[in-house]
Amino acid sequence: MAALDRMLGLALDGAGADAAMLFLSEAPGARSRHCRATSGLAAAELDAVLKMLQGRPLPVVLPVHGGGSGAGAAGRAGGTCAAVAVREPDGAQRGILAVLSSKGHQQAPGVGELHRLQAVADLLGSELALRRELAETRQVAEALKARFERSQQDQEGLVRAIDHRIRNGLQMVNDMLSLQALSLGDTAAAARLDAAAGRVQAVAEAHAHLQRRPATGQVSVREYVALLLRRLQECRPEPGRTLTLQPAPDLAISALDAPRIGIIAWELLANALRHGRGHVEIALQPLPEASQLRIIVRDEGPGPDAATVAAASRRGSQGSGLGLIRLIAGGNAANVDPGPPPGVAITVSLRRPAG
Repeated sequence: MAALDRMLGLALDGAGADAAMLFLSEAPGARSRHCRATSGLAAAELDAVLKMLQGRPLPVVLPVHGGGSGAGAAGRAGGTCAAVAVREPDGAQRGILAVLSSKGHQQAPGVGELHRLQAVADLLGSELALRRELAETRQVAEALKARFERSQQDQEGLVRAIDHRIRNGLQMVNDMLSLQALSLGDTAAAARLDAAAGRVQAVAEAHAHLQRRPATGQVSVREYVALLLRRLQECRPEPGRTLTLQPAPDLAISALDAPRIGIIAWELLANALRHGRGHVEIALQPLPEASQLRIIVRDEGPGPDAATVAAASRRGSQGSGLGLIRLIAGGNAANVDPGPPPGVAITVSLRRPAG
């Protein structure tokens, strides 16, 4: 509306007229979709001007007679009405721009005044075309945005369904390994199956954790490890032994790193329960400047000696729990933390910058 008012003001200034009118319609005789006029003209007077211009070729200058013309103040005093077509750049007519003047009604406006009025009408036609194109573009953009949002929702739903099926499959594998371990008389083989079941359980919990955050693709390492602690206590309840997570700054890790960290944490905790004594605690130390995470597990037992840990780390054998941890951690060697209490520490190289 403000743009139309500016155009009417330009028309008045250019023609030195008393009133300006804009009729937006496809043709002079068509039903007007929008009428705009300067103050001082009533709706009936606008209709009278439009009726007077109906069927006239444009541009046109008509005398306006006083009294019965019904053309407002200018009509009552007598004067002239100059009208030009409002056309878009492609030549399509959008309406009529007219001005009324009470000055010298016996003398038609000069050619210069008509040219100025036509220039205003052409500028208005270009702006109307631009506004329509912008409106159409906005509609297309909104439709594309809605389609994208629906596609994103469908994709997120598909990811959740896939994660759910993967988690169920991993849980089934974990249960089968655990049952197989219980049925074996060979203690060493049963321990290996039990350890494998724990690693599968850690990956399953990572999928479960990601299901609750499908949009970000990131996991809070503190929340994830706390979930593993609860799951480990449920799977291997031992009276008098507790598992705790030491307070530490949180770190957001990628979905690719979560299973690796889960397997390492599960392996270290399971070893502490299997070979250590008393209370077991795990500490997480983010090293953002190096995109690394240090995991330390301690218990109240004597802990492994440094030579044993170093040998297992150097071998990198999957037959050794520490060797497997070293491979998963990105080749970083495990080392003994002297404590007290003593523990085993491993530094995990992350795939993306920390923080």
